[in-house]
Amino acid sequence: MAILLVVVFLITLLTAKIRMARYLLRFQDEEWEIITPSKMDASFFSLLAQWRPLVYMPRAYRACDRGILIEGWYYAMPIPFELFQNISRVSKAAIMNSGHYYATSAHALIRIELLESTLPTYISPKDRDEFSRYCAKHVARRSGTSQAGTRPGTRPGTRPGVRNDRSTAARSS
Repeated sequence: MAILLVVVFLITLLTAKIRMARYLLRFQDEEWEIITPSKMDASFFSLLAQWRPLVYMPRAYRACDRGILIEGWYYAMPIPFELFQNISRVSKAAIMNSGHYYATSAHALIRIELLESTLPTYISPKDRDEFSRYCAKHVARRSGTSQAGTRPGTRPGTRPGVRNDRSTAARSS
């Protein structure tokens, strides 16, 4: 019975590794501007004590002008910059928050808030400052283009001097 369990476990690991390699082939033409390994230090055990990273330990983080790729030992997770709402560096004191932890160090955490998720995603690249500056630059550029058509004091999607139907209806009643 033990041999059967070990064989099933090894086959599962092998198929997961093959699936990840096939998935990473989609990104082989991408020119990554930053490739940094995951920072691993003794603070990993403080994350483990809080049941944070457990199974999904990352191996490396990659960033290009379209987004980031979190590469684990048996998974790959791309996140385009269009989904980013905010990115910030986090001190060790703030790790009590709930969220998705793809991190191996409590000292190098970056918090990524996504538009589609209420829980933030935490990562821990070795070159945290460079990685967060690069991502923040692209997030600011993306959010700046979506708000480019508005002037101060106007809502996005409206034009100054043109009344919309709601304001006209509210004034007439």
